[in-house]
Amino acid sequence: IRISSVSDPSIQDTSEGNFAISALPPPLAIGSISATPSSGISNWNPVTIQAGANHSGSWSGTIHHPSGAQIGTLAGGTGSAYSAAWAPPAAQNFCGSGFYAVVQVTAGGEIQTATITFAVENYPAKVGQVSLVNDALQPIANPQAGQAFYVVAVIGNNSTGALSCFSPLTVGNSYIGAGAGTIQPGQQLSFFVRC
Repeated sequence: IRISSVSDPSIQDTSEGNFAISALPPPLAIGSISATPSSGISNWNPVTIQAGANHSGSWSGTIHHPSGAQIGTLAGGTGSAYSAAWAPPAAQNFCGSGFYAVVQVTAGGEIQTATITFAVENYPAKVGQVSLVNDALQPIANPQAGQAFYVVAVIGNNSTGALSCFSPLTVGNSYIGAGAGTIQPGQQLSFFVRC
């Protein structure tokens, strides 16, 4: 290789040795990804996410609700093969299809991602936060036989999916009524039960 000045060709230099042109390695790619099992996942039956890349690198992964919200993190790893497990947390309600894992590998300054979907089924329902409105119970002056009153119960949904609720109310061991409804994630619903 010779490098010379355009304005003064006498100023130049030539490489002292030979050079070689070699093939570049193929771009980083995730060649395979799987979720086992793809359904029936529960707190005691976790899903295992496995992936493989054509280069050795650093792995990470996240778990997402069908809405797109991130609900979990997969353990990191290194090498050309990756394996990590995730189970729905026992304290929340998870059920349905469309859950997915996003796996990422970084190698040689390149980053690649892959996605695999799975379903959470046969997962036991969990009770969310339940509380009574503090001032819901008011004293009744001179109550009459057969007189009705109302109790207010507020149910909060701490999960990522809608909950269909049926809330029986008791005083001591005596059943006094029930309320029903659907609560969206992050919302609260008041039940006015006639007693």
